[in-house]
Amino acid sequence: MCHEGGIAVLAKGCGLEIVSVPSNERLAAATFASDPQEAEMEVTCILPFSNDPTSSSPSHVLVGIDSTLQGLLVVFDIQECRVVRCLGLPNRIASLALVSASGGPSIPPYLHPTLLYYHGIVACGLQEGHLFLLD
Repeated sequence: MCHEGGIAVLAKGCGLEIVSVPSNERLAAATFASDPQEAEMEVTCILPFSNDPTSSSPSHVLVGIDSTLQGLLVVFDIQECRVVRCLGLPNRIASLALVSASGGPSIPPYLHPTLLYYHGIVACGLQEGHLFLLD
């Protein structure tokens, strides 16, 4: 469970639910397996974020999913209630951290200048000890 910007993101097994905290209204939900009874996929970590730096409420959720063959990183759009992007990684995703939600001049000055070309940076830690910086 993760609280940020007036929403709660709940994950259990292969299911994800986004709820408005003030109104207790369900904003979006998704299941990341073809058959919810099968335990082949499991949400391992979640990270709400907004691609608009001026917004205080998250517009998307990054979801780390463990499938039996690989890890999956999913970008889920809350407003549209759909998966926007999905990326396969070689191992189970253990942690997610948002380095920068947008690119260009809003990148923190302590990062290398070549990262200005990224459109947003996510640090993705894998169970085997690898760290990926993803655009």
